[in-house]
Amino acid sequence: MSSLASARSHILAEPLYLVEIRLMGTGSPVLHLAEREIDVGGTVYEGHLWEIKRFELGFNGPDIRGMDDLLKICLLNEPWRGYSRLLEMGEDFPFEGATIILRETYIGPDGMPATPDLLLSGVLEGVSGIDLMMFTIGARGLWSLGGMM
Repeated sequence: MSSLASARSHILAEPLYLVEIRLMGTGSPVLHLAEREIDVGGTVYEGHLWEIKRFELGFNGPDIRGMDDLLKICLLNEPWRGYSRLLEMGEDFPFEGATIILRETYIGPDGMPATPDLLLSGVLEGVSGIDLMMFTIGARGLWSLGGMM
């Protein structure tokens, strides 16, 4: 893996967001999602992430990261494991109330992802904007001091 500072300084570096969703319930799966399939430190992130939007709700001072911010996470509603659509998995293991961890990495000049930085940890809210192609999940959380979108 590349160092995060080295990867960030790469002239073509763009952030790659990594989403981990821990669903509730016995035997519930842990989703590892990114904009494309990628192996980061032995964890395979599946390419079901379309977009992340951030809405600042809390105070943002010079040394205080956005607190209680709202994220809208748009996921591709494609087949996932034994389900015909990712959203169908939410019927067995609800998204609402699940924990979410958002990390950021960069692909270094060597083509390898840097060790990810923790950006946010929080809780998922309701699902909205459902269609055959994608759906949106709201999330609230606290930003880590290590980084912000």
